[in-house]
Amino acid sequence: MVEDIISALASAADKPKASEASNASKSKKAKTKAAPTSSFYALGRLASRSIGVKVEGLGALAFPLQAAHADALIKLSQPAQFGLGERTLLDKRVRDTHEISADKLDVSWDQTALDAMLDAMRVTLGLPANARLVPHLHNLLIYESGQFFKPHQDSEKIDGMVASL
Repeated sequence: MVEDIISALASAADKPKASEASNASKSKKAKTKAAPTSSFYALGRLASRSIGVKVEGLGALAFPLQAAHADALIKLSQPAQFGLGERTLLDKRVRDTHEISADKLDVSWDQTALDAMLDAMRVTLGLPANARLVPHLHNLLIYESGQFFKPHQDSEKIDGMVASL
């Protein structure tokens, strides 16, 4: 269903209104075009040896995450809220998970591995070669078995945000 909606929106977006047609042709050359084989999403993974996570009140996490660390993370977390327009809501029928805010986290990574992953994602998303994806830590989400976040469009956390990792 989500794919159908996205497809319908993409189709509608591809057909400019009559008043937009002349402006679109004038500015077409000025815009950088996305690759014709772009995707709606991109999947990237870092090997556990390429990332380090320290949590205030817990210390460094070891991967794979052991049950005791998972339980400790949940105890340090808060129920995850979500944005709807200008409001921030808590509704477990829409989003049932835990979160730890970025100010309680210290995340490090192998820059070469991260750059390779982000560049592969840029290509999959059809972004131009001169585009650069830059990660910004917002929070750590912890999903227990059966928890979820219903299909949604993320609210923009920073100017120019194009995706969530």
